[in-house]
Order: sequence, then C-alpha cells, then structure tokens
Amino acid sequence: MRLRPNVLAHPSPTAGRFLLLLGVLLSAGLLSGQLVHMGLRGGQWTAVVRQCLVLTEAAVPTAGGWEDDLTLNDFLLDCMAAENRTAAAFEFAGAATIAALGLFALLLAPGRLRRRHRLRPAGLRLDAAIARVGELAAEAGMSRPPQVLVGPAGQKDAFVFGLPGRYRMVLPTALLVRWRNREVFDPVVRHELAHLRRHDVPLAWLAASIWLAAAPVIALPMVVALLRWDFSLAPSFLWRVALILAVVWLVRRQVLRSREHDADLHAAAQIGDWRPLWKVLNSTTAKPPSRWRQLISHHPTVAHRMAVLVDPAKVPGVSLVDGLAAAFLAALLLPLIVNTLNTAFAAHTWSLLAAAALVGPILGLAVGAGLWRQAMIDHATGRAAWPGGVVLGVVVGLLLGTWVDLADLGTGDIAAAWVVTVLTIAIGAGAVLLSAGTGRLWADAAARVPGRRGSWWVSLIINSLIFGFALWAMEWLPIHLVAGVISGFSLETLVIALGTLIAPITYLAIVPAIVTMFALVARRRPADVPRWLVDSQHTGPPEMAAHRPGIGAVVLSGVAAGVLGALALLVHRLVIGSPVDDPDRIARYLLWVTTGTLVALAVSLVALVMVPRSGA
Repeated sequence: MRLRPNVLAHPSPTAGRFLLLLGVLLSAGLLSGQLVHMGLRGGQWTAVVRQCLVLTEAAVPTAGGWEDDLTLNDFLLDCMAAENRTAAAFEFAGAATIAALGLFALLLAPGRLRRRHRLRPAGLRLDAAIARVGELAAEAGMSRPPQVLVGPAGQKDAFVFGLPGRYRMVLPTALLVRWRNREVFDPVVRHELAHLRRHDVPLAWLAASIWLAAAPVIALPMVVALLRWDFSLAPSFLWRVALILAVVWLVRRQVLRSREHDADLHAAAQIGDWRPLWKVLNSTTAKPPSRWRQLISHHPTVAHRMAVLVDPAKVPGVSLVDGLAAAFLAALLLPLIVNTLNTAFAAHTWSLLAAAALVGPILGLAVGAGLWRQAMIDHATGRAAWPGGVVLGVVVGLLLGTWVDLADLGTGDIAAAWVVTVLTIAIGAGAVLLSAGTGRLWADAAARVPGRRGSWWVSLIINSLIFGFALWAMEWLPIHLVAGVISGFSLETLVIALGTLIAPITYLAIVPAIVTMFALVARRRPADVPRWLVDSQHTGPPEMAAHRPGIGAVVLSGVAAGVLGALALLVHRLVIGSPVDDPDRIARYLLWVTTGTLVALAVSLVALVMVPRSGA
C-alpha cells in the first residue's frame, strides 16, 4: 500500500538555505571590512609587520627545528596582536553594517510595499470578508489576524508581508467580494495564513531586503580603491563577488520556491484535504510562463504546485543545484570566519573548530536535513532516491569554493593543490553518503524512534556533527599536510603529530555510530509506518521491506571484510619480511590504515548499490 507522506514531519531545507544565504552575505561584509582596512591602513599594517619580523628574529635567532618555527610564529602573533585586533574590528564592522542595513531595510519594507502597490485597508463594505479572514486565522491557531489590505483594481495576486505582530495580508478586491464562495476564498486565505504560521514571512523579506544592504558595503572597497587610485585587487575581487552573487541569487530562488510548496501542504494538512486548494489552482486562467520565466521565477509553476498537492512525495528535495550552492557558499564562509577569529584573538588552536561548529549546522540543515527528510518520504512511499546528484553537487561546490577562497584573495595559488582537491572530493562525498545512509537507517527504524520532534532533533544533531567534522577536516588536513611538507617534517613526525591532533575530534564520530547501531537494532522486525509520518487516516507497512539487512548481517559483513583485509596484509608481510627501521614501520602502518579504509569503503559501496535500503 502506497501512503501519502507527511513531508512536513521533518523540516524542509528552507531554513538552512535562509541561514546559509544570510551567513554568506555577512561574510561578504567581513571581506569588505578587510579590504577597506588594507586600503586605509595598509601602510601602517605593513610597517608593523616589518617591525615585528625584526623583533622576532632578534628574540629567536636560532630557528632550526619545527619547535623553533612554532615559537617564531607565536612571538610574531603576539607582536602583531594590537594591529590584528584593529583589522578584525574593520571586518566585524563590515558584517555588522550589512546586518544593520538589512534590518533597517526590513523595517522600511512594509511602507515601501504599501506605496509601490498603492495598498490601503479594506473598507467597511468588506467587513464580512475581513471577519471571515479572522475566523480562518483563529482556526489556524493565530492569536491575532493579519490586517487585510487591498490594492488597485488590477491587483490579482494575494500575498503577505510585515513584521511579527503587525502582519498584512493583501487580497484582490475581486476575491474579497466573493468571500461567501468558500471553495475559492478559503483555500487562498489558508495558503497565505500558512506562511504566517510557518514564520517564513520575515525571513523571506529579509532575504530580499539584505541585497539592498549588501550592495553598498560590497562596493565600499572599490570606492576606497578609487580614492587611492589602486586597483590591483579589483579584478580578483569583482569576479569573485559576481560569482558569489550569482550563487546567492540561486539559493534565494530555491528558498522562495520551496516555501510555496511548504505553505500549500501546510494549508492542506490543516483541513485534512488537498482538493480545495488544488481546485483553485486548477481554475487559474493565467498563461503558463515561458521556459525563461520559469527559470528565473521565484515561484513554482501552477502545474508543479498541483502535482505536489496530489503527491507530496514529489516535493522538490535536495538536488544537485542545492548541494552545489550550499557547499560553495559554506566553503567560502568557513575560511573567512577562521581568518577573522585568528585576526581578532590569535586563536589558531580553536578558531577552526569554532568556525566548523558555526557553519556545520547550517550546511547540515541545508543538505543533511533534506536527505533525512527524503529518506522519511521514501520510507512511507516505498520509493528509493539515490543521492548521487547531491554528492556531485557538494563535491563541485566545495571545489569551487576552495578555488575562489576569499580569505586568500590576492595571495596566488595555494601549495599542493592536488592534496586539497583529493581531500575535498573524498571528504565531501563521504559526508553526503554518511548523512544519506544514516538517514535511511533512521527512517527504516522510524516506528520505534521518538516522535517527529525527537526525530528532527536527532537529525539536526547528527548532520551538524557530520558536516561540521567534514568542514573541519577539509580545512585542517591540507594546512597541516602542506605545512609539514614545507617545514621538512619526516613521515614519522607528521603521522604522530596528525594522530594526536585528530584523535580527540574523532570521538564525535561515536554519536553517528551509536545512532546507526540503534537504528539497525530497531528495524530488525517490520513495523507500521508511524502515524506522524503519513498524511492520512490509515497506516501500514511500506511496500519495500525495511528490516533487511539487520545488525547481524552488517557485523558479519564487516568481520568478513576485515578478515580478508588482514589476510592480505599478512601475505604482504610474509613476502617482504619484518620491518628494518622506524620509517619502515611507519610506512607499513600507513599501508594497513589505508588498506582498512579502502576495504571499508568497498564494502559500503557494494552494500549501497546491491542491497536496497542498506544505509551503508
């Protein structure tokens, strides 16, 4: 039996996209502040650097090993701390200016909209229609109904705007005078009220308004460059900003589209029937937009909205474009935050962890939460969605973000680019597959997990850890590998140093492992799909068996693969003999670790392809 899934049981990726959008625009403020600082105080900053280099060489004259290199670096940072704090103040000022101007534009938006659309309160002749709006608002659980406004006679679209506690609903006059026709009036009003109930109205208008705030702040470095007549960084800065704004526009488009589907389904769920709104959409006489208009529109087509109402499983999930945009913006956001924290606090030991802890949940909500929601939808419908497009999008987005890294603006190509590329591909693809696999296991065990709220919190925590750890590793490993090679570290020293630094962080991986083990145990016996996951009065088992493989099969597969890998290593040792020195032992240790990793990846990929719903 195919069920009608409740796709709103788990939050859509819309919230994560909002946060990512705002975060990157704030990061553009950090970059603008940095460039303005260099434009206004670049000479003084250079003089401080030279003075500190002289003092550092005098304080640590004999630098021969990596310990001395660390001492030199610490002394230099202490010497430049005051100037770096000034630079950080400029960066924070840029971000704060965008935030303040964005909020100011948001406060001005209601008045601007009323003037532009010539909106006015509905007159006394429409009191009955206004009263009906109040009744529907009370049914939707709102303590205060929105003020009803009308526009000119040509006003055809209904929409809502305003701030919490002062919301406005704009309804066409032709619709208001037909308020007694409940089949037409009520579905339209319920859809607009759904936007208010989901609290997406301020975020949507903030996403639109912050563009106005970001433009002057982003342009400020060019104004400073014009005054100083120094355009050395202009080409690199401008094409990067153009690319970022294009991706931000794409994310904004996805956000505004997905919120329409969410409001449709919320309104349908409120009355327990999708047909009234479907009939209203079906009666529209508007001409279908052209392909170009569909591409740039911030609203889905009427046909697509109708299809999602009929089958909520068709709601757009996380796609290749979503993965690419989210990963691209996250890859830009992370190094900017790291650079700002390092500049402000000389916090090399924890700045990367703090940045990953900030950006990881955003990427986890924008990508990981969508993958988990898709797994829940698949569990209810019996379908299976392969996350290959998301994997490709995230990998390409991370690579592009690394390529145009704004924190390295004007510094040229980074060393050992191939190391960064390989690690980015491996870490990005691994994070997406781990999130998708864990989400599929969790969905299969949905009948025995906590309710929808508990399931959502588990999703948020697990995906925050997965993507936060992935971003940390993607940024941290290349830095230390390249630094180790440049500093002439031996292989043994590099392995030991990396091992002691990585070990504490890998403890976070225990949490996803525990969740996976729980899901494998919980899904051993088939169970009905939980009531909170279906949008109907009937529940039943999904069409696709979700209790295989169980934890026993998973453990046996892992043991068998481990035994085969150990036999291969044993044969290798018998052939080449015992190690002769420490470098030889380290090389064999790396070989064993690499072999074990490749065996685990091979088993996971085979299980993912050959065993349905394995969650490998």
